[in-house]
Amino acid sequence: MYYFIDFNDNKVNIYLLTPEQGAEVVATSSGDALFISYKGASNQDVSTAEILEKGVSDMTGNEKQKENYDPSKINLVPDQDFCGLPPEIYREMKRREKSKKRPYLIWKHCQNFRKMDLYTRTGFINYGAAKDMYPTTDLYPETLSQHSFGAVVLLQQIRDWYDKRIDKKTLDRAILFMQYHDLGETENGDIPDNQLRNPDADNKEYACLKKRLKYAKRKLRKQILRDFKIYNKDPNTLSVEDRIFRDLCKLADKLDAILRGLIYESSGNFGVLHSKCNHHVSEGEEKIAEIMGSETLVDIFAASFVMHQHDCYYYDIFYKILKAAVIDIRGEWFSDWKNKKSKLLAL
Repeated sequence: MYYFIDFNDNKVNIYLLTPEQGAEVVATSSGDALFISYKGASNQDVSTAEILEKGVSDMTGNEKQKENYDPSKINLVPDQDFCGLPPEIYREMKRREKSKKRPYLIWKHCQNFRKMDLYTRTGFINYGAAKDMYPTTDLYPETLSQHSFGAVVLLQQIRDWYDKRIDKKTLDRAILFMQYHDLGETENGDIPDNQLRNPDADNKEYACLKKRLKYAKRKLRKQILRDFKIYNKDPNTLSVEDRIFRDLCKLADKLDAILRGLIYESSGNFGVLHSKCNHHVSEGEEKIAEIMGSETLVDIFAASFVMHQHDCYYYDIFYKILKAAVIDIRGEWFSDWKNKKSKLLAL
């Protein structure tokens, strides 16, 4: 038996291989170097040593090594052993490794996709049909359409990565609804979801949404209006199917706002609770800021997300994406989180 050493981004994968008849191979690792030695068909010792940081390019560039290395004598045996592990354990190990990466990959996709939010379509500005609201694109405010599209992309990514865990039909229903979920705010504006929200806001948004869907096909109009009511109902009164739909929509709506806040942060723009433009600070937001020890938008939105959405179906998936995103942008998760979380849930 011998091993194939695969270099990838300064990481090394060691695969157990089956040698040609009569070849004896030994692989060892010491410090920064890998040593591979084997006896060829002529029974002559052949040894190679490479520093990991050099990578594959330098390995293949060494002419002496090329003479002694014969790829035709390496036969990879698929799905058998990995460093002596049984195949089922190896496959489970790889599955878990891939599973751990999903939240991070979903966040990175959403981050890259939403970079489009930072750039205006200049043709309308050049012709004078529209005005650039800010001198730099990274301060351009998000529109309702951008938020809705961002939530849709987030749900699409979750459907792609968690297709075996969440019912596809329910996810498709949520994806369709989230395209329209804020259309009812186009008359009365975006109303923050805090303690200061008007109790009649949902009814006003429903009336506006109904008017905006006037020219849609009856089937679509009926479905969106029905789902809007479900989206805003007490979740404890819903059937399991409707509850899962409602929870997926709420989680996507709230998480998308936090991810967008992180994208603003990555451009150097930290939103804060007591900014000169914020005239609607609630008592609840004040308490959250005190517990978090921070007034930044992301900290308060993330704390609110945990407080109000922790009992949703599939909350763990969205929470892992949130954690992966925060760590990616800030380099660490919230400090003293266990203590802060217990205080938040006690509010």
